[in-house]
Amino acid sequence: MLFTATLAATRRVALSSVTSRPLLTRFISSTPAFDAPAKAPAKTSATKASKAKTTSKVQAKPAAKKEKKKVEKKPKFKREDLKVPRRPNVSAWTLFTQTMFMERPSRPKDISETQTEVKNFAAKWKTMTDEEKKPYQDKANVENEKLTKEYEQWKNSVDPKVLKAINNKRKAAGKPRILGPKSESKMPLTSWIRFLGDFKTQQEPMKYKELLKLAGPAWRDLPADRKKVYEDAYAKDLQVYYKQKAASETS
Repeated sequence: MLFTATLAATRRVALSSVTSRPLLTRFISSTPAFDAPAKAPAKTSATKASKAKTTSKVQAKPAAKKEKKKVEKKPKFKREDLKVPRRPNVSAWTLFTQTMFMERPSRPKDISETQTEVKNFAAKWKTMTDEEKKPYQDKANVENEKLTKEYEQWKNSVDPKVLKAINNKRKAAGKPRILGPKSESKMPLTSWIRFLGDFKTQQEPMKYKELLKLAGPAWRDLPADRKKVYEDAYAKDLQVYYKQKAASETS
């Protein structure tokens, strides 16, 4: 009797354990709280294609081309166009030397003989009086006046491009540039500078420092009436300068 009751109880426990497991499993699987987390949606091929197109458009954009600066061609001139008229720098000493060489029966054989003759001419020139030098000085003044007119006429009519080419050539040779007509309104030469220019034409070639040493005492000892000629010329040109300057400022 006791054995039969125990066997029946064992069967009930086994039966209850078998039937309870499927119920637990169904409860877990049907409850939303126990569901597995959802995976992120995969990127579509359309999105990848659109990005690829955008990248290709950016890469395919051509670089902006830089505009080349136009280089103006330098005008070419003939040698005759670049020829500058002779400056008015004829001196009485130069004319005297030329005359002495022309009076020789024959030309010097070489440079050494020429230099010897020039020294002899210089010694003779120093012993000559002002009256003896005057014909050469008068001729030099006439020649310089002629050259001045020709030079000023050329400078006032020369093409600016030609003058620029001439000045470029002079700059390369280490020479001062030639001022154009626009630079004419400048301070006139003083009475001393005018005298120095005339004094130089009466001397043999020498260094500028030596010329000043001789010209200084000569200017101080110059008679008042002769000095007044230089002073009046300077005063006259100075008035013209100020009138031109005032006219240019008001225009």
